[in-house]
Amino acid sequence: GTPARSPAAFRPPGSGRLRNPADPCGPPSGFTLIEVSLVVALLGILLVLGAMRMNTLTPERSLVSAARVLRATLEEMHNAVLLRGETGTLVYDLGRGTTRLEFPPPPPGEGVTSPQSAEVLLEGTLPEGVALRKVLRKGVPDQAEGELRLRLTAGGACPPHAVLLGLTSGGDAVQTLRVDPLLGTVRIFPEAMGFDALFVTLPDDRP
Repeated sequence: GTPARSPAAFRPPGSGRLRNPADPCGPPSGFTLIEVSLVVALLGILLVLGAMRMNTLTPERSLVSAARVLRATLEEMHNAVLLRGETGTLVYDLGRGTTRLEFPPPPPGEGVTSPQSAEVLLEGTLPEGVALRKVLRKGVPDQAEGELRLRLTAGGACPPHAVLLGLTSGGDAVQTLRVDPLLGTVRIFPEAMGFDALFVTLPDDRP
């Protein structure tokens, strides 16, 4: 007669454990298909959560990177006027989110529009998603739109001011850059600060 089959022979596909090919008579080993599927599903969930977390962090990282790039651009402009030996114009275009160094210097009483004959020596642009929110100066209202033109002397001096960067999407994340009026160095602070708070003796927390 037909030999009776053991109950294990009727297990549904994928429910049994694999046998070791080197020892087919030994006990089953390894993982079942169901166990492998559960592990793959769990890894997929973890990857999705990780991607969501990275999307949350990316804008803030872009803001920090933009602040460091702007710092390098401003310091390069300071060095450029020293090498050239001429007084130039540091221009903040708050609408376009750009910074540029022009020659010649702005005549007294002239408006914010750049002269047609201006030579642009250097220009920096903020990355997408980062906005040049405002420029802070002593004794005048903060400027949040249009162009601001500051004299950058042949010796590298400029009026003391600070630049506030933020995300175009809004939010509380900001970076404040304090521009040293004499040395041309720039310090970055990861928070919004007023002019008076910035231009006092502060520890050098430059990242």
